[in-house]
Amino acid sequence: MSTEDTGSGGEDAIEAERSDEIGSGAETSGEVENGVETSGEAESDVTEPVGSETTGSDTGLDPNVGGALAYLLGPITGILLYIIETEDRFVRFHAGQSIVVFGGLLVLSVGLTVVGALLAAIPVIGWVVGAVLGLFSLLLAPIGLVLWLLLMYKAYVGEEYALPLAGPFVENNMLN
Repeated sequence: MSTEDTGSGGEDAIEAERSDEIGSGAETSGEVENGVETSGEAESDVTEPVGSETTGSDTGLDPNVGGALAYLLGPITGILLYIIETEDRFVRFHAGQSIVVFGGLLVLSVGLTVVGALLAAIPVIGWVVGAVLGLFSLLLAPIGLVLWLLLMYKAYVGEEYALPLAGPFVENNMLN
């Protein structure tokens, strides 16, 4: 009885060891195939690092993500992505449009505030014109919010959405 247990136990141990080697993808002795020596390493063990695929982008981002990020902080992220990204036209377009649209809104808002403050020093007429400019300046915030959400969404879904004035300006002057 003990001889059968040892005999079958020994065979089971050898079989278990072989299945462990095969299952774990352990290296075997090199083989020559078509004149080239292979290491015998299983192909399933060779893996690419995460994010190692090339996207044709300097940032390594998907174009739709890069386009949406161009609008995230308005002209700040637009300028950063416009400078960093030299390969992907889609990201550069959205970065340029972000610079033009939100940079323009920023300049317009600051300009209206300064002019309104200067006109407030003029009695009656200055107050009326300053109040009208102040109301117009208040309208820029919701307009900017709607444009921000729309442009980020359009970029994220992969659409090169060009605003009427800013889009052609970017295509003609900012894209090489």
